[in-house]
Amino acid sequence: METVLIHVGIKGMRLTVKQSVCKTLYWSSTLHISSKIQIMKRVSFDFDSTLDRVQVQDYARSLVNKGYEVWIITSRHPEDTDPKYKVNGAWVPIDNSDLFEVSDRVGIKREHIVFTSHELKSEKINELGIPFIFHLDDDWVEINHINRETKTKGVSCFGTSGWKNKCKKACLQEG
Repeated sequence: METVLIHVGIKGMRLTVKQSVCKTLYWSSTLHISSKIQIMKRVSFDFDSTLDRVQVQDYARSLVNKGYEVWIITSRHPEDTDPKYKVNGAWVPIDNSDLFEVSDRVGIKREHIVFTSHELKSEKINELGIPFIFHLDDDWVEINHINRETKTKGVSCFGTSGWKNKCKKACLQEG
């Protein structure tokens, strides 16, 4: 049996797990009440030039099907916010319908979509306090900040065909 150290907080009868691991945990209180808690394995993907590619969508869907909690962390602005942007000289509202269409098709929950509004993703990952096994992105600046400033492994999908193996390796190391 493998022992896994996690930080747990108890509020009333609710058990809160602060760290993600790739195992199922059985917990018993001193009242001899036993609960099975599934601890989620979390990964994240950039959207533009990453999860908008069919090959990456297929991989993300396979992770969802294996029980991973898949997130999107994008530099985009959320809808209904300024600034709007120009297309052919005309101001147009922000439209994330393409992102939502892909997330729905892949099986990513809407509450697992994070819009950073062009702030560094490493800052948002740290602010969320959610450990991710890896974050797949096409932006080297974002990847370098994630690798330096978080515990998440930043993986590049740009200009390399080995991104999937790097993601698989990161998942195996966590498991």
